[in-house]
Amino acid sequence: MPSGAVPARERKFFEMTRDGWFAAIWDWQAHHEGKSLKRLRREAVADLHGRVLEVGVGVGSNWPYLSSDVEDVGIEPNESMLERALKHAREEGRSMDLRPIDVRAMPFPDASFDAVLATLTFCSVPDADAGLREIRRVLKPGGEFRLHLPAPRTN
Repeated sequence: MPSGAVPARERKFFEMTRDGWFAAIWDWQAHHEGKSLKRLRREAVADLHGRVLEVGVGVGSNWPYLSSDVEDVGIEPNESMLERALKHAREEGRSMDLRPIDVRAMPFPDASFDAVLATLTFCSVPDADAGLREIRRVLKPGGEFRLHLPAPRTN
């Protein structure tokens, strides 16, 4: 076996648990993120109201900063992340509509959300243009789309 190669049995295990591991790491990170990221999350959700679609809800990292009068609908295509989000919602007593949906093909009617929020999400959407078209479709006229992307990497 070449140096650095992963044995087939371990590779299969990694492939089977990759999403679970990612969700576990993201969950840990959400509880230990620094002040600057918490500040950015707070600013991203400030003054949101009405029916809000959160794209790529992850494990629910934005929830502590949302106003209690927001009707939050969260979508997350990663099953492991969604399971953790549902668990956190139950533990926190949050009444939320969380669904396993891909942003590129949403079942919501046109113009059904007052705002759409996507934080640290579009870096993992394979066809961002399709996702953005869907967001435009479900956003009410005059609605607000708030997008937070990670800073570009420099080498």
